[in-house]
Amino acid sequence: MIKQHENANLSIEGRMGGLTIAPNGNIGLGTDSPQEKLHLNDENILIYRSTPKVPNVPNGSLIFDVSNNVNPLYNQWGIERVESQEEGYGLNFWKYYNDGGIPHKGYRVQSVLFLSDNQYVRIGTRTPQKELDVEGSFKAWSADISGALNAQSAKVSGRICTHEVIVSLSGAPCWPDYVFSKEYKLPSLSEVEQFITKNKHLPNVPSAAEVETDGILLGEMNTILIQKIEI
Repeated sequence: MIKQHENANLSIEGRMGGLTIAPNGNIGLGTDSPQEKLHLNDENILIYRSTPKVPNVPNGSLIFDVSNNVNPLYNQWGIERVESQEEGYGLNFWKYYNDGGIPHKGYRVQSVLFLSDNQYVRIGTRTPQKELDVEGSFKAWSADISGALNAQSAKVSGRICTHEVIVSLSGAPCWPDYVFSKEYKLPSLSEVEQFITKNKHLPNVPSAAEVETDGILLGEMNTILIQKIEI
């Protein structure tokens, strides 16, 4: 045991520097006046893993907890360096989750945010395909996208301002050139008139009530309009 009774710093010095323990218990590396429990001045912290990494189990992590009690583990978050086919290659921000329903027995590490070696960022996925890859949903008050936006679905409550919109159509028929086919049966004007009188809108065109409820699909709507123009 090394104990300092005087109200002064306790210094342990080597040839290239040392460690200072202040009277209030603060520890300093590279400084004689540590301001926190651990204060580094122009120094680094190296966390090295010397044993194989077990997937989904913390090993060589910087761990944050709300208490000094190891249970319950779900209070803990951590940061670790991973290098494996299963967990990816990069810096992993993780938290515990209960895998099995047994309190304090089945807890495993769940990746929350991952910074990959190729400078991709993933949230909720271990294999980012783009610079930012989110497995789930995200909300933003504004977004400035200078490149392409690829999405399975997107909902915008406000206004979209863009230079160009490209709608990709597929399947047959995806465009109404079929109206020029000899086999296409063109409705008569009397049939169109009867339909309009009864339904108050053109055939194959959604009604005002349908648009108010479901909106419109741009590709589908433009196909319908081209069909009406071509016939």
